[in-house]
Amino acid sequence: DIFVKTVTKHYSMWTRQEEDVIGAFKWIAKNTPTNAVIISPPWRGENFYFSQRAQVASWWVPRFDRLTEWRDRLESMVGDVSGVRPGTTKARMEHIVARYNQLTATEIASLVEKYGAEYLVTSAKYSYPALFNSGSYKVYSLKRDGVSGIKG
Repeated sequence: DIFVKTVTKHYSMWTRQEEDVIGAFKWIAKNTPTNAVIISPPWRGENFYFSQRAQVASWWVPRFDRLTEWRDRLESMVGDVSGVRPGTTKARMEHIVARYNQLTATEIASLVEKYGAEYLVTSAKYSYPALFNSGSYKVYSLKRDGVSGIKG
């Protein structure tokens, strides 16, 4: 009985986050300029599919013609990935998730400066203007001039 309740609770939380992050990506697709660059959870393979926006880096879409740059971009969001080996993906993904959700304002400012990022999709809390809240994920504006570029 306890086992069933625990599994049900965790499954519900997990599936809600899935729906929430996809909702955030869909909001970006409908409400931001098509040339916008986003900082999004790099472990999420579907972020480009739903957001239809350029991202700083994706774990699942390496640039084979520029692997060093891809790794630098990825590590600027999630820290060192040199320990990734076959069979350690789950543990490494947990590290990536934890590190991404602890990005500092200085690290985010660096991503904005280096890669032109304008929006941040995260489950972490920040003081940037929140443009959309899907429940467990928010879309933040990183525009310095206060202009969000929102369509409509």
